[in-house]
Amino acid sequence: MVVSTRRLGSFGPAVAALGVVAFTLGQAIANDMGPASEHLAVLDRPQADADRIPELVADQIPVDLRAETARFVADDSGRRSWAAADTSGQVCLVTVLPGPSLVTGVTCVPPAEFAKRGLGLQVVGDGTGSEGYLVPDGYVVEGAQADERYWVSTAPNWFVSSVHAPSVEPLRLVGPEGAELVLEDLGPPPD
Repeated sequence: MVVSTRRLGSFGPAVAALGVVAFTLGQAIANDMGPASEHLAVLDRPQADADRIPELVADQIPVDLRAETARFVADDSGRRSWAAADTSGQVCLVTVLPGPSLVTGVTCVPPAEFAKRGLGLQVVGDGTGSEGYLVPDGYVVEGAQADERYWVSTAPNWFVSSVHAPSVEPLRLVGPEGAELVLEDLGPPPD
């Protein structure tokens, strides 16, 4: 089952994929990720075998991804995520949930907001779910925050939360030159 691109605030009946905002790659060509790698160093390195989105998953995605741009981001308890570009130059976040159905969510969003806001995706199905955020290089949690709903996974640029936790206050991150990035709660999944 695949979830198509959705924006913050829209939900599907059983599975939700919510985009916050991302950035454009301009007219990136072949393996050159162009301006994207200025904010996300993982895109600047050569693609490894582990970076490739599995064919069974890629064939189901309703977005025309450029396969050579895919980079593996994180594995959070079997919830696997990749960053990639589509053929129109948008940055996409793809997440696949564990289980036999390969429930997949994808969101792609255009121009230059990634540097300001990051990219979020919520995917729910097969009795599990994922809410993850891809953020630009150099952002860290701002001071001590009481809400422990969010945590940094073992991967750089990747914040995840429990999709089934109650709504919480936004998580504030501080980046280069004091820039602030706020990760908004994507809300509870649909019933």
